[in-house]
Amino acid sequence: MLIINLFIYLFIYSKSSFDRRQAEIDALRRDAATYCNAPSDQINFEVFCEKFTLSDKTQEISNLLAECQEMRALHSKLGLKL
Repeated sequence: MLIINLFIYLFIYSKSSFDRRQAEIDALRRDAATYCNAPSDQINFEVFCEKFTLSDKTQEISNLLAECQEMRALHSKLGLKL
């Protein structure tokens, strides 16, 4: 469920303002709070959880971990599992 927080943020941003969006995504990937803190918008998070299937995103998550060293290090440090 912790990884889901990251996906909420990744899918919210549109393709406009790519540099700003990418900078925000990179910051979220490096921040342990992204994975550990409860979402601030609990109602929308619950709606998201009803529709989200982690097993559908396993390959995408694996790719992100392979591409982003900081995210992979946090993943290992926090002991997260897919």
